[in-house]
Amino acid sequence: MMQAGDVTWHYGFTIHNAPGNKSDIMREVFTIIYMADHARITEPKNSWQKEDLKVWLMNKPVGTVADSELNPLVL
Repeated sequence: MMQAGDVTWHYGFTIHNAPGNKSDIMREVFTIIYMADHARITEPKNSWQKEDLKVWLMNKPVGTVADSELNPLVL
């Protein structure tokens, strides 16, 4: 059962993080990111976007559809 504070909603370009987990219990995380149909990859503007392109979009070329094995297009 979810309780107050279990969920955060924010604009996608909001820089955010969570404090380190100092317990012995693994922290569960589930992220959902919505993008427009056939959104295209743009040139990264900072180091965070470069890392996201590398990790989440598997370094797909700029201008291609923003999907990957880790982020499939769900219709």
